[in-house]
Amino acid sequence: MRVTRRQLRRIIKEEVARSLNETGPLYVPAGNPAPPADSNWSDFAAALDIGVLDLEEIGYEFGYENFHDLDQSISPASLADRDARAFVAAAKANSLRAEDMSDNDILAAASGFGGHASRGAVPKTRRSGRGIGRE
Repeated sequence: MRVTRRQLRRIIKEEVARSLNETGPLYVPAGNPAPPADSNWSDFAAALDIGVLDLEEIGYEFGYENFHDLDQSISPASLADRDARAFVAAAKANSLRAEDMSDNDILAAASGFGGHASRGAVPKTRRSGRGIGRE
């Protein structure tokens, strides 16, 4: 039995209509959604005004496959503790707001503190005759 294009279109329309009646409309989020409120990363994302796709990019730089892998594996504070400089660089590369923030403010956001970070702060460096040293 051959099926004509007209018959195929009718069958597809009927199946789509039946499916929508059973399940309701399909909503696909657009853009770069914020992480879920129960995520380890939701407060950090809000502080830097970034979404899941930006967090995935940060995660890729540390070897995580996607946001779910990152969220289930580590908190922002723990990831920042591993390598504060790389964490700050990744945040600044993926957030316009972070570009205007100090390193300590980014680390504070990762730790969940609103003010300046007291521990784990990125040390300032200066050039001296012997190379780079802490101030």
